[in-house]
Amino acid sequence: MASMGSPARSEPTSGSSLSTSPNTALKEIARMWKKDPSGDLDRKQLTPDARPRIPTVPVRGSTAIPIALSQALRSGLLALAVGLGAISSPACGGKQTAKAWRRIEIEAPSTPLDTAAWEVALGCDVTAADTGLHLRWHLKPDVWNALPGGVFSTDRPLPAQLSGVPQTRLELRSEKHTFSRVVGAKEKPQPGNFHSEGKKLYIRLHDEGAEIPPLTFSAFLPRGRREGPGWRVSNGSVSGPAVPVLPGERWSVAMNLPPGMALRFFATASGQGEADKATVTFRVALNGETIWEQERVAGLHADAWHTVPLDSVLRTQLSTIELSVDGDPAWTAFVAPALGPGAPTPSQRPSIVLFLADTFRADNLAAYGGDPELTPYLNRLAEEAVLFERAWAPSCWTLPSQGSMFTGALPPQHGALEQGYVLPHSLHTFVEVLARNGYRTGGVTDSGFVSARYNFDQGFEWYLEHKGAHNWSLETTLLRALEFLRANDGRPAFLYVQTYRTHSPYRVGPQESQAEALEFLQVLAAQAPQGDVEAAIHSREAIQGLKRFYLDGVSDLDTKLARWWPQVREVAGFSPGYLVFTSDHGEAFYEHQNRGHRGSMWEELLRVPLFILGEDLTARRQTQAASLVDLSRTLVSLAGIPPLPQWQGEDLLALDGDRPVHGFYRTKKRYEWVAIEGARKLFGDPQQSGRAPLGAFDLGADPGEKTDLAHELAWPLEMAHRFSPEIQLLMREAPPGMRLAEDALTDDVLEMLRSIGYAGD
Repeated sequence: MASMGSPARSEPTSGSSLSTSPNTALKEIARMWKKDPSGDLDRKQLTPDARPRIPTVPVRGSTAIPIALSQALRSGLLALAVGLGAISSPACGGKQTAKAWRRIEIEAPSTPLDTAAWEVALGCDVTAADTGLHLRWHLKPDVWNALPGGVFSTDRPLPAQLSGVPQTRLELRSEKHTFSRVVGAKEKPQPGNFHSEGKKLYIRLHDEGAEIPPLTFSAFLPRGRREGPGWRVSNGSVSGPAVPVLPGERWSVAMNLPPGMALRFFATASGQGEADKATVTFRVALNGETIWEQERVAGLHADAWHTVPLDSVLRTQLSTIELSVDGDPAWTAFVAPALGPGAPTPSQRPSIVLFLADTFRADNLAAYGGDPELTPYLNRLAEEAVLFERAWAPSCWTLPSQGSMFTGALPPQHGALEQGYVLPHSLHTFVEVLARNGYRTGGVTDSGFVSARYNFDQGFEWYLEHKGAHNWSLETTLLRALEFLRANDGRPAFLYVQTYRTHSPYRVGPQESQAEALEFLQVLAAQAPQGDVEAAIHSREAIQGLKRFYLDGVSDLDTKLARWWPQVREVAGFSPGYLVFTSDHGEAFYEHQNRGHRGSMWEELLRVPLFILGEDLTARRQTQAASLVDLSRTLVSLAGIPPLPQWQGEDLLALDGDRPVHGFYRTKKRYEWVAIEGARKLFGDPQQSGRAPLGAFDLGADPGEKTDLAHELAWPLEMAHRFSPEIQLLMREAPPGMRLAEDALTDDVLEMLRSIGYAGD
């Protein structure tokens, strides 16, 4: 076997996972998946009464666990219905009480879009459809500038406030040809292609010497997707159930309103703020009278939560609520609109905050052997919490790791192992279960793979993304998270906070400046002996310098959490509440000839911090193996909700004995599996799990994984043979992954992924 630190094993790529004992996939579920990969099966199959039996198998070293993948059980199992009526709403009628919250769901506008006003403002043809808008610009030959190599460019007519909407389809055609769109082009387009970069369009004609003809540039802007009688929307920054009111439209709903009610929502208008000069006015009317309005510029910075009391006018028993927007063309919506009591009674069920510090090594905390002075506040919280001393991530990078955390499935089961795959809608996330059981569900992330584009918004009624390293600010993230909690409506809250504060590009100080790390690398490159830049940026001096910048981010995260968490605990209605702190993977600094977190599944990448803090929890340290896959069961159990039987893992607060954990890491060139049982760690190929292991280490005697025992002792081969039947069946029955939609990878998305070290490999 090659050395575990060999170049072949530190290949930069994406994806590995670690979890509790892999279950053998239920053949019937796999059959259903193959029959209907979308997961949209006959609802008669999915009712609670028709729930299929879920077989279990006793796995060595663990309790019996379910072996169904739940790839096709989309609707019925989620109807666990503790307070289900609090968030489902009829369009009209029905007796209500001031204690029951109801989501506003409207199918279509009552006053259609004034397309003439949009045409004047945008200088194009506008056609409104039920599902979105068709925009068409007729580009004359004289608007194009000739560039070398037969390429032409012009200003892109689609304005900034409309350009970031996901799933927007762009087309460019002449009378004779339709040009193929290329995403992420870094070189001049091939003949017959076009691409959009920044605010420019580039085209290369089929015949290089020909004159450019009149062209039609088209864009289709989707409203969102149907979800029951309403809509689920995403504008690239904000996602959730919404009423997608565009400027010039009116949407209305009639219903009985008891006294003391209020309307709460998050108003969003996509755009670049004052830079694009788009101004809109949101309005709420009750029985024909405007009771609230706000004029604002488009842009995420101006998006906000609002509470509108509904007792300001005399009402008949049946009232009509009208939502409208006026102003410049922009993508606008009322997100998470819900009716409920104006003065809510605090919930008796606990609120839960899951804080995930992306790329945060376990040994940043003193409890895992770190410097006690680095994170004093987190160290104090850890001492007051239930801390899991032996916790592993389900992957050595973000997508498969957090995918397993949300779905309670191993990476081969959810299929999001490489960056071209997404979480399937057919899998239940624990967030969906919380939402169906009466929880407000909110998320604030730094986007990337943890985005609606990759279906991580499933179950969230409000999901906010800060896209690109230039938009990252932990201070802003924490403020937005606090705003969600303060928009309390009486329901218990689940809040997910994900930050790239310690992810590359490393940033220094409270302002998160990238300049210092960039200048450091530039100086090293300029001073490289014989001009060997590659050697200079991988030198010991470079790695030590980069780790200093990384640790500066760790310290800043600790400082800002020390201000934020006490504010959370003071939010009305939050107590009783829990904080779960963890990471999705670590970061390597050449412990095994690799920097970052895209390589083999070494401990510096897989070990993560994990603790749960709550008023009713006794501080203690648990030594049993824990995995992020366990969090689905653990978090719903904290909420007093039964876990779904198909979820992997265990309730971490009810562990009885130790059990093995497993991981999977796939690239285009190889597939890696690890098993950790007690202090023994095994590396192998899951597609050839019965063969000799690729590596083996005794983590008790050799925590740095320096001495490979694969061919030195008997236990590695015995361990590989023992797990082989389960791994083989798991791999054989794993469903196909769901591919990322082609139109989801826009140029700005690719640039954002490149800024954090992904895309293009």
